[in-house]
Amino acid sequence: MLSDRMKFGGANQLAALITLLLIIASPLWAQGDDEPDRLVIVHAGRVITVSGEEITDATIVIRNGVIEAVGKNVEHPYGKTIDARHLTVMPGMINPMSRFAVTATGSGIRPHTKMSKGFKTEAWAFEDVVSTGYTNLGLFPRGRGMPGRGMVVHTSGEKPVDLVQEDEGPILITFNSPGSEKASVKKAFETAKKEIEKVEAARKKWEEAKKKAAAAAKAATKKSAPKPSPKPTGGPAPKPTPKPGETPKPTPSEKPDTKKPDTKKPDTKKPSVPKEFVPPKINPSYQPLVDLLQKKDGALAMVEMGTARYSNRGSSLMEGGIYLHWAEIAKEFELKTSFRIYNRRVTRSSPFSVQPETDMELAAEKMGKAKPFVALSPVINTHSFTRNKYNLGLTLHNAGCQVVFVPENENWQGYSRMRDALTKMTRSGFPRKAAIESVTLNPAKMLGVEDQLGSIAVGRAANLVFLDGDPLSYGARVQKVMVGGKMVELKVRID
Repeated sequence: MLSDRMKFGGANQLAALITLLLIIASPLWAQGDDEPDRLVIVHAGRVITVSGEEITDATIVIRNGVIEAVGKNVEHPYGKTIDARHLTVMPGMINPMSRFAVTATGSGIRPHTKMSKGFKTEAWAFEDVVSTGYTNLGLFPRGRGMPGRGMVVHTSGEKPVDLVQEDEGPILITFNSPGSEKASVKKAFETAKKEIEKVEAARKKWEEAKKKAAAAAKAATKKSAPKPSPKPTGGPAPKPTPKPGETPKPTPSEKPDTKKPDTKKPDTKKPSVPKEFVPPKINPSYQPLVDLLQKKDGALAMVEMGTARYSNRGSSLMEGGIYLHWAEIAKEFELKTSFRIYNRRVTRSSPFSVQPETDMELAAEKMGKAKPFVALSPVINTHSFTRNKYNLGLTLHNAGCQVVFVPENENWQGYSRMRDALTKMTRSGFPRKAAIESVTLNPAKMLGVEDQLGSIAVGRAANLVFLDGDPLSYGARVQKVMVGGKMVELKVRID
């Protein structure tokens, strides 16, 4: 009986000890994605930083989804470790002009409309995209004219709000038919310019009123200053002696005061001039265009060309001519924008088959002088009625444009074939460094988020792609993807 009690007591003590150990160890086990100070250490065989030199045997320290340090032999505290010493790590790829899973539409002049308003897309919609190494998209509304402003999203997150990286992206301007759209777009910028002139006129009026008020105050101060008293002459002047039989005239001082007393109160009211200039309100519908004209930080615009305009013969997309029309507006209003052009792949059974192809290379030299960001597909085409190939991306790069490559199609196949297409471009003369920047840093700059995305550097979001080979080699596959410092469970496609 005693032994049974001792066994029972020993069992209780053992259970208590196990419970105590679980309580002590639970904070260590709980450290993970829900902890406020989330530390992740990545050991990589090779890191393509984009912002600097490539690093072998590198360490990336990530705290709360942001890169804290990167380099060789980096000292770091204890944290969750990811062993990628057999992999190559590069920044997450970015498509700056996408309509993937976009339902928002609008036409007309609506530069103030934010696509982020009412954004409810769930992360599952981007499963195909993130599995190919794309961690961010610039989403834009459908429509013509100025359908609204884009937004920058992550391709992975728990809630729709977690996906939003930047809710105020560039203003989208579609420019496909100069005959109809040129007039409306120009009028919109003229209206925005009048809003600026309205503020400038009000400021000028305020400055003039301020000067007048200062001059009046100075004059009043001078007038109210005490006059110097007259010097003493030694006594009153003698009265003139009257002649005999003449009545003496009173002196001026002796004349009776017949004036009525002044009952008016002095005007002490001064003109009211505000100490600080209060500008008139800008029409909120045109505020984004006003910011663009005034070249404020973060004010960006993207011009989309070549989606609807064809020549009469149907053999070319007249983007070159459309660009020349846009250049007139840009010159008049001193605009600097980025561009999205469409260079469709031309496939012919013979050199004499007619299919639409862009004529943008004819305007490449003129466009390159402004060094804009230009987004297009990494396609090498053949001119109509010939067997002569041309590489529009390389032509624009050589002209001075900052090239951004985007998928030909907005589906899994289009995104998954991007790196092979880039590899083909580099083997056709496109520089390797520029090719990697065309899907990382350049699109980040195009969207105005280069301080957050597009490179592996301190302060950037930990959006990383892990590959089993060089990103610009045929056959290299995406093994892992990290978004915001969290590993993403990749969707496996067998097609």
